[in-house]
Amino acid sequence: MAGALVERAEAGRGDLRDLPAARPEQPRPPLVRGVGRGDLPAGLPVAPLADSWIGFVVYRIVFGEGERVPDEAEIAASVDAALRLRLTPSAAGRSRRVAVPVTHRTHRTAPSVPTGSTGPTGQRPRRPPAPSTHRTASSLPSGPAVPPWPPDSLWTGRRARPILVDAASRGPTGTSEVAPMTVVDLAALGESFTRDPYPVYARLRARGPVHRIRMPEGNTEAWLVVGHEAGRAVLTDPTLTKDWSKAAPALGLGAVSAGPHMLRADPPDHTRLRKLVAREFTPRRVEQLAPRIQRTTDGLVDTMLAAPGGRVDLVEALSFPLPITVICDLLGVPDLDRRSFRTWSNDALGATDPADRTAAATAMVEYLTKLVDDKRRHLGDDLLSALIHGADEDGDSLSPEELLGMAWLLLVAGHETTVNLISNGVLALLTHPEQLAALRADPGLMENAVEEMLRYDSPVETPTYRFTTAPLTIGDTTVPGGGELVLVALADAGRDPARFTAPDDFDIRRDARGHLAFGHGIHYCLGAPLARLEARIALGTLLERCGELALDIDPAAVTWRPGMLIRGPFSLPVRVAP
Repeated sequence: MAGALVERAEAGRGDLRDLPAARPEQPRPPLVRGVGRGDLPAGLPVAPLADSWIGFVVYRIVFGEGERVPDEAEIAASVDAALRLRLTPSAAGRSRRVAVPVTHRTHRTAPSVPTGSTGPTGQRPRRPPAPSTHRTASSLPSGPAVPPWPPDSLWTGRRARPILVDAASRGPTGTSEVAPMTVVDLAALGESFTRDPYPVYARLRARGPVHRIRMPEGNTEAWLVVGHEAGRAVLTDPTLTKDWSKAAPALGLGAVSAGPHMLRADPPDHTRLRKLVAREFTPRRVEQLAPRIQRTTDGLVDTMLAAPGGRVDLVEALSFPLPITVICDLLGVPDLDRRSFRTWSNDALGATDPADRTAAATAMVEYLTKLVDDKRRHLGDDLLSALIHGADEDGDSLSPEELLGMAWLLLVAGHETTVNLISNGVLALLTHPEQLAALRADPGLMENAVEEMLRYDSPVETPTYRFTTAPLTIGDTTVPGGGELVLVALADAGRDPARFTAPDDFDIRRDARGHLAFGHGIHYCLGAPLARLEARIALGTLLERCGELALDIDPAAVTWRPGMLIRGPFSLPVRVAP
């Protein structure tokens, strides 16, 4: 499937001029925009090549007259081939491919270059120095030593910031400063990555715990951390800040929330803000909400069963209205314009166009300002009223700006996670009928099933932003200080075979504890007990009352929300019957 390019990559011979011209009647090779380091899969396109005549030639050879997005099989094929592919300047200044061994964590190597194989200059391809067994202080696994670096103009129109690699990992040269890391453009993968990011994360994880990426949201560049061990360590690293004022200006980030809140604060501010609302979300207080949640769920399922032909969109009928109703009742804002608020929330958190995110954020701020002002005039026995005029035992209370930020956080985070937990969970059950049958046969498995749903397809793909305040070593790579954006792939942590056996299998009987779906450390999701309770009640009621529960769409046709923050379908058509 991968074609001549993959075959040549695996054999490690020939140069760019040897590649056959694309012919309309032949299938095109997989998307390969360039690989500068061994940890950059060819199926994960880096920034466009057409910044130089060499790049233009490569671009046209690979794509012909147009551009396309690879499917999952092509991603896998081109990634596997790219792990053996390097581009480096030859003695004559031309670009050539050099085959080098692929070193994994166990330091086993891929098949070596065939005897007698040479590059275009007639010289044998160079082998990189043997990887060192040295570990940095973080004790995180790392990828192989960095191979020779290609010309900047071949990959991007500008240089990424230099990265530092532990000197011991560089072999006998002893140098620690290396050329800039190529940016992996995840946005260029389009719908295939949005629909199923797990194969991409897995191949990145196989090459190392941290990678420089370009996000689908606004083409922002960030450092992506993959793997369970690395992710868990980074989530608690004190050198990372949640304070957006410390973000590098070059990132061009604009906050979408209505004001400061817990997820944008470090201690002691974070500690103070969390303390003001934490008592409302303890497991004991949340359990008292169960009767109210059950009544709301029963009413929604009644409506589902009364739908013509029993055909409904699960997101519209249950996944969204249940958690938004619960959090609105808890805050004391039952008249919230829920449809508008959902649209704003979707755009503010996931829109790929920065203008759309800004517009949604502005609309939410205006709406919440009026909502809070109205609440001041009509106080009640609810959480928002308590936050407006209440104080803790130390006399602490929220400033007007903090109140808006807290209202925004509770409304958005109070429903978004549960919406996608329910939707992703039902989709997992309906695409694994043996697991659905097991859960119907033994409802006592529900609590464990919810944990497996969180691990298998996390409703939060990456958490809210963190920024470096000092150089941060992850494996053998040092991420610079100065406000660099760092993301942790929470979704990938649940699929790490180093932590979970057969991680790509959905198994409601497995011990899924230890997943990072709700984060880790001081920013662990405050509403996790509520999300778990809502999911258990929603799923349990569905299975109890709907003898027929089936997808009303091909799973491959499900449309997913864009961006790397929230993971869940826009809609999920199902058929239900008593």
